[in-house]
Amino acid sequence: MAVRRDSWRTSGLSLAAVLALTAAFAAPTQQEYRYTEQAGGGNEFVLGYPPPAPVDSTVPVDGFRSYAALHARHQDLMLQSDIVTGEVVGRTLQGREIWAYALGDDDAGTVNAGPESSLLINGAIHAREWGTPELTTALIEAAVERAGDAHLYDYLADNVHFVVVPVNNVDGFVQTQRYPTRVLVGADPRVPESWPRDGRMRRKNMRGVDSDLSTVDDHLGGIDLNRNSEPFWAASNSSSSNPDSLVYHGNVSFSEPETRALMSAAELAREDRLRWYGDVHSFTQVLFSVSTFNTRRNAIQSELLSTFDRFHDALSLQRHGTGRRYPEDPNPVGAGIGVTAEYFGYEYQIPAWTLEIEPRRGAVDYGGLGAEHDGFILPDAEVARLREDMALTHAVVAYRQAGPPSITSLEIRNASGRVVQAARWVYAGNGRRVLERLEREPLLPGFEYIVSISFDKPMRWAGGDGPGAAPGHGEVPFEPGIVLRAENGLADVVDTAAGRWQGYPESDEVFDRYRYDTFETSFIAPVASGLIEGGRLVLEIEARDFTGQRLDADPETVVDWARGGWSGYEDTNGLSGDTGGTDSTLSVRIVEPWEARLWLLRRGR
Repeated sequence: MAVRRDSWRTSGLSLAAVLALTAAFAAPTQQEYRYTEQAGGGNEFVLGYPPPAPVDSTVPVDGFRSYAALHARHQDLMLQSDIVTGEVVGRTLQGREIWAYALGDDDAGTVNAGPESSLLINGAIHAREWGTPELTTALIEAAVERAGDAHLYDYLADNVHFVVVPVNNVDGFVQTQRYPTRVLVGADPRVPESWPRDGRMRRKNMRGVDSDLSTVDDHLGGIDLNRNSEPFWAASNSSSSNPDSLVYHGNVSFSEPETRALMSAAELAREDRLRWYGDVHSFTQVLFSVSTFNTRRNAIQSELLSTFDRFHDALSLQRHGTGRRYPEDPNPVGAGIGVTAEYFGYEYQIPAWTLEIEPRRGAVDYGGLGAEHDGFILPDAEVARLREDMALTHAVVAYRQAGPPSITSLEIRNASGRVVQAARWVYAGNGRRVLERLEREPLLPGFEYIVSISFDKPMRWAGGDGPGAAPGHGEVPFEPGIVLRAENGLADVVDTAAGRWQGYPESDEVFDRYRYDTFETSFIAPVASGLIEGGRLVLEIEARDFTGQRLDADPETVVDWARGGWSGYEDTNGLSGDTGGTDSTLSVRIVEPWEARLWLLRRGR
């Protein structure tokens, strides 16, 4: 309505009264709502279970911990364990420190094969997703609590530089915990009548926003930190230039201290060694993967995500009687929406994804009533299970992406237990190993021997019933395949069905470094003249780790990561690629029967 400039006087209204009336007409339509367990009045989102409130407990609880408690927990773990270090990688708009923690030993090398791989996991970039800092904290807790297991976690500590940013959007997360049941509804440019914002449902950071929920005119403010990254910043209608939008991407890419802190965390993770980036979110129970123009990288990523999905589903079924699938949902190649995973996938050519944790549909999955946005509000009773299962799943994915298995040593003993022949691959630097051999005496045809083959990682899952494949990976053969092949092509297949993976608890089995890194079986040295006339037998060894990854067929060249794929990872034919194959690098000496008698005479002296 147009108003003449002199109308204040003629209408009899003062300037102050007119300004007040104008403000009343322009007043925002926001209203405060509350999350409640059951209906009790107006302006409620009824969950059907008690709304969780943050708990000031540094140790895990059946529920969510406050930011102060989580941060204290991280610091305590860093002080009490020599496998946790940390540093401040940035400061928020409100001056809070953003911490990153590195898990692993204090050197930069693997046990026997050169530089360690590294990975980076980011949590709570969206403030309202309380399950994510519990998950990222659980990664640190599990590494400390399970140190000394001589299995998965010791392998990771020895060979992987595991970096975690537990809470990226600290200001926003603190804001959500300041108002654990309260939100504002209204004026949202996308769905104004139903989408709760600020308070418990703040997603963005606190740029241009104060912490007072009663200041309603700033409740839509802030930057969506997961729309602030290159290479697809402001390139999609899934982000927005409207500052009030839930997906406002900011004025320029990497404008926010939280997204810049991730760059510093990548430096802490030794960015030239990065092999995996994961950004943890909720909800919808899916893995949004980044597809680049590198088809090798994309294929390796899909294999890795298959391991994630199958393992987590089977683990959940095994532990709780309910499977939980996490299917891959890849983005189109050359397109994106400005999320952090796109930056790491394209910039570093590594597997990168956005993990959306459970629930799949919303809190109805747990018996909730379907309140608005209740998928972000897990019931307290679901939190411990989620964080523990997810921590183990992430450890298994890290194990696989640390690299394929390779043979480290071979030992053959006679019936009296004496080592007669042995070989060990020793790292010589510059990405290569050399083979050191010991030959005290040859194999004697017709005699029984024990052969032990050791690998550079635990090859079998440590389940309650003994060693086996990881949950969800039942296709992995239990025993390795061993064939003794002569120069003329004739072969003798070793029956490994009676063999054992060494390291079963409370036994005297001897393993190399990790439980189930060594397989031991007996065999009879061949007597057929066609097999022994050449004097040497090549051992053809076929094995897979507990996620199904095949051997590096040539341990001489150390497997590494380069340009979005594996390097030095040979197949059965000796060609470098991403599939692996049968190791034929080891051989043993064998003599004919007449010479065997001479060796027996020497023994009897």
